[in-house]
Amino acid sequence: MFLSVFDIFKIGVGPSSSHTMGPMLAAARFLDALRSGADRVPGS
Repeated sequence: MFLSVFDIFKIGVGPSSSHTMGPMLAAARFLDALRSGADRVPGS
């Protein structure tokens, strides 16, 4: 997966948005992967 610096450093919530947006986006992507079943092993 390609991640640009603009995906991590965005103007957003909090006084230090790069420190709040990065983890928030990582958590959102993790939840999307779980919801899509990306963690399932074929045949299980």
